[in-house]
Amino acid sequence: MLRLGPLVDRRRVTERSLEERMPTTVPELIDIETLSLCLGDSVRHVRRLVAKRRIPYLKVGYFIRFDPEEIVRWLDAACQPGRTDKSTQRLEPPSARGPRG
Repeated sequence: MLRLGPLVDRRRVTERSLEERMPTTVPELIDIETLSLCLGDSVRHVRRLVAKRRIPYLKVGYFIRFDPEEIVRWLDAACQPGRTDKSTQRLEPPSARGPRG
């Protein structure tokens, strides 16, 4: 008879390795309605951003969810620099510039 050594409970081994691989905290995910309220935009527009893959999202089964931290990073990356003082001087009303001609 061939002996292979002590028996190992495979369930304990897989549970332990799963715990080691899993993060200790799971991020709180938000749905489309909540994100649209936070952004001040319509649900339809957020769905359009998802369809065009222009916004970071997660598919959880049938549902679409968003990680708030990823959304903040996405918004920070999408920020455009403000105008300088020189560019605002060009936007004076025509009466302030004097007569044309």
